[in-house]
Amino acid sequence: GLAAKVAHWGRAAATAGTRRKTTNLGKGRGPAPVRNFGGQPSELWYPGGEEAFVRSLVKESEEIPTSSFWFTALISQSQTLPGIYKELQWAKAVEVKTIDMAQGQKKSRLVAWTFLTPEQQAARRANRWAKAK
Repeated sequence: GLAAKVAHWGRAAATAGTRRKTTNLGKGRGPAPVRNFGGQPSELWYPGGEEAFVRSLVKESEEIPTSSFWFTALISQSQTLPGIYKELQWAKAVEVKTIDMAQGQKKSRLVAWTFLTPEQQAARRANRWAKAK
């Protein structure tokens, strides 16, 4: 599925982002930088970038609305949020939450959405915690 990939505008953007990170950390230019993610180069970018990736993820989740209580996506670019929110509105997500996060200079946000109504959520919680006892 889409969730296994990290979205960049393209291979060049992924490489440029990693080079920018190493330069900002004072590592300067040198051999090809090592990325934070262990995937293959083609797995580290998505055609159309982060917004297209998450919009596809929303469409994919819409096909299986009750298979998960919450669906989530980590968003690095705040300018992609309006398009993602619009996609969630079209998909008829019942509830959407955004959690802002920061680690050092890096700011990101977690967008979570559910297709479960409040009644379905309550029933799931009751069922889940009844099994845990």
